Amino acid sequence: MSLMHPFFDDFEDEFFNHPLIPTFPFVPAPYYHNRRHNSNKTTSLSRRFSDFSPKINLSEDENNYYIHADLPGMSKDQVKMEINDDRTFTISGERESIYDNGKKEKEEEGNKEGEETKKENNNNNNNNNKKFHMVECSYGKFERSLSIPEDVDLNNIQAKMENGVLEVTFKKAELPKSQKRTIQIQ
Repeated sequence: MSLMHPFFDDFEDEFFNHPLIPTFPFVPAPYYHNRRHNSNKTTSLSRRFSDFSPKINLSEDENNYYIHADLPGMSKDQVKMEINDDRTFTISGERESIYDNGKKEKEEEGNKEGEETKKENNNNNNNNNKKFHMVECSYGKFERSLSIPEDVDLNNIQAKMENGVLEVTFKKAELPKSQKRTIQIQ
């Protein structure tokens, strides 16, 4: 697999950065930048199969762009959204595992004492004592980055999360029309 991974990275870089491929309003940020020069994005670019990677749908109408991200089992407190100066929109967070609560138990024991903590630990121990025969759900940290089109009003972005679906609405702004000017030759 280590021999195939660099091949596919080069293929994606060459294919998606080819001048004949049309660019769409929202394009995953890694395709705009050379991966070898973006060391701070290596975690989002080198995903493993066991990592959680939410599925994202992009759509638009005449007034808005929409991003729908499937984040099953997550609350809005577990999701972070940022916009960088280079117009890169990033959704990140962590989907906690239901079958590995060992780290969580240690944190709870250090922070709280008493009957409530004992009850929570007993519930967590029930999950740790379970013998899983199949785990198809992915867990872990995730980060998805998209380049924002020029016609987005960065001061008018709305986001809501219901039933594990994050919906982000970007209002379109009218770009100033370029004016033609004639220049006199002297």
